[in-house]
Amino acid sequence: MDKIISLLENNTSLFVASNIITTSLSISYILYKRKQRNELARLRPTRLVVITGCDSGLGLSMALWARQLGYPVLAGCLNPDGEGANLLKKEGVTISRLDVTKAESINDFQEACTKVLEETKTKLWAVVSNAAVLVCAEVLWQTQSQWERQFAVNFWGAVHLTKQFQPLLFQHKSRFIIISSDCSKLALPGLSMYAASKAALESWGRGLRLEFGKYGVTVVSYQPGSFAFSSQIFAGSATHYAEMEKNMSPLDKEFYGDYFTGWKRLKAQLSEQLPSVQPLKSKRHQKDLKLLLEGNLSRTPVVTYETWVQLVLLWGEKLLPRALSDKLLTFTMNGAVDVFWKPMNYAKLCRKFVR
Repeated sequence: MDKIISLLENNTSLFVASNIITTSLSISYILYKRKQRNELARLRPTRLVVITGCDSGLGLSMALWARQLGYPVLAGCLNPDGEGANLLKKEGVTISRLDVTKAESINDFQEACTKVLEETKTKLWAVVSNAAVLVCAEVLWQTQSQWERQFAVNFWGAVHLTKQFQPLLFQHKSRFIIISSDCSKLALPGLSMYAASKAALESWGRGLRLEFGKYGVTVVSYQPGSFAFSSQIFAGSATHYAEMEKNMSPLDKEFYGDYFTGWKRLKAQLSEQLPSVQPLKSKRHQKDLKLLLEGNLSRTPVVTYETWVQLVLLWGEKLLPRALSDKLLTFTMNGAVDVFWKPMNYAKLCRKFVR
């Protein structure tokens, strides 16, 4: 009996001791996290965040979210008097005009950043290269200027921005955040040129991370997932297709016929259904931004957010027989437009036009 009582007393002592240790650790963790939050709240107003492509979509949203966290924000907008820019101004975001395809505009933007840093006595904490354009159409329908513009904005825009901001990035040991795309891994029909520009951007970013690391600059790529129908990236579809049709040869007009018309109609309908300029309603993207601005990125060269649709497409592309996965990817972009269209005999059509 004495042994049982002694054993119970020992177990009780161990239980009490473990509870004390657990409680102490929990309290210490809570106090540590509170101290960390307080420290971040104190530091955020001293850290400038610069974001490009803020007229709509993800850029607009990131600028608003960063401002709501307490960061001063400089937003680059192609239209500084547009709906998106005016929305940002109301939230205390500093706006500067930026066209990433023009060296003079990038230089002016860098000077605007330097001015903000001097006036506010802040540190350049992060530069987010977000500006992007998209032309959704088969690659041979697109004009050369449409090909070149996608690369000029999506790839070369980021490169030239980095070159211009290099002194500030090195001086402040900033974060350089590249907004990439899941299209860099999986090119869908109609997005081949856009995907190529994003794949180039992704590869360049990986190399840049290794080159800039020794200078104290953290480079990370962010693949935010699909939110095209919550942004304005399809807004210019009607103009894009009008340009394609104008430059298409009579032979190609007859060859593609209803197929081209179907694509044109579908993309026009999508552009008409786009919402007005407004921030994304996505808690996940807000959480990702906080990670990009405040997380330890040394072991995370690429931050990826994939929707369930994208996961299905990625796994389908890897696991399904090639013929089936091709049909899945094609149907995802074109639907019935591609399913029911049968191309004409091109050789026979060529002979008709040669006569």
